[in-house]
Amino acid sequence: MATELLLIEDNKVLNLVETRHLCAAFPEIAVRSAQNGQQARQLVDESPPDVVVMDCHLPDCQYQALLGELITASPNVSVIITSADPPASLKRREYEAIIFEVIAKPYETDQLVGSVSRALRSKGYVYKPGNRPSSEPVVDPPVPAAADRHKALNLLSGFMAVLRAFESDLEAEVQHPRRVRQTVEQYIPRLINLVRDMTAVVKSFPQAKD
Repeated sequence: MATELLLIEDNKVLNLVETRHLCAAFPEIAVRSAQNGQQARQLVDESPPDVVVMDCHLPDCQYQALLGELITASPNVSVIITSADPPASLKRREYEAIIFEVIAKPYETDQLVGSVSRALRSKGYVYKPGNRPSSEPVVDPPVPAAADRHKALNLLSGFMAVLRAFESDLEAEVQHPRRVRQTVEQYIPRLINLVRDMTAVVKSFPQAKD
């Protein structure tokens, strides 16, 4: 049976980009992707994955429930969590057996490929860069502009995740003005830094011709 990897990412563009990168990096691995919990459950029911790369902030389900279902469907699965704001509950004892690594957003493609490589290696798969079957087309490394675009998308995904967490925390503290101020002071610098980083990356893009 072929080794299978499941990517669960609700950002449509990032999902597409990461799927392409993972397919290029691991040509002998069956890479599937889902944009929400419902799609992920369907794919897991069809064929339990060996490795899962999962954003823990999905629009239609709690990550705790999805992790529990993954444990039931595939007890030996290795889960790589991606999040701009990893919840403290990820450290709970029942998740220790399946959470392989946690990657903070935004991240570089090499970080994701490296983490997936380590997870696959722990299952006996040896990742050999550039060692692909002769029937597979050779994928050239991304040009700098493409790498910059990917970095900008990662930063945008991280910005949106932090913004969602900011909104959730504000709603929880709305009756406590002092806590609201503390929450604002906690999140605003992070959001400003992400915007600054995105601006710096976008400025490196070639200007459009008239």
